[in-house]
Amino acid sequence: AVASVDSLFHGDQGVHAASSGNEVWKSSPYYVADAAAKLKVDALGGELKVQLDNEEIFFVVPPGALLGEVEIEIWGYKFRTPDGTVFLYECSPSGLTFTVPMWVNHPVTGADLPIAGMFYNADGAWRWSLVDVAPIVNGRALFEIDHFSKYGITYH
Repeated sequence: AVASVDSLFHGDQGVHAASSGNEVWKSSPYYVADAAAKLKVDALGGELKVQLDNEEIFFVVPPGALLGEVEIEIWGYKFRTPDGTVFLYECSPSGLTFTVPMWVNHPVTGADLPIAGMFYNADGAWRWSLVDVAPIVNGRALFEIDHFSKYGITYH
């Protein structure tokens, strides 16, 4: 099974913040890298790439997912913990919904298990819920999201 983001970030084993990451998340002893990317997307869709520690993460908005033009921004953070690798994403504008789910095409390197898990932070408190488990195929996992918020992706 994939460990939850909660178990990776409680006690002395991780990040102690629920609010917007930036400097707090970067102060973790397990912090590896962070990056951000912006893109204006409209009804035709688009693809945003976040480069983290030589890994490319693709956020794909399919045609028809948005009704009008929106500038989207994704902040990504990578952590290497004793329990596995964790990626956290702050997606804005927070609460933006998609009429067709968008895809997160995520690299997975050095995993012991053939799956990766996606977690969602619903209320800003330090509570994460597992929303998807994806098989790792050719070193990548593919997830769907229907709105912007904070997400975490883990693998072992």
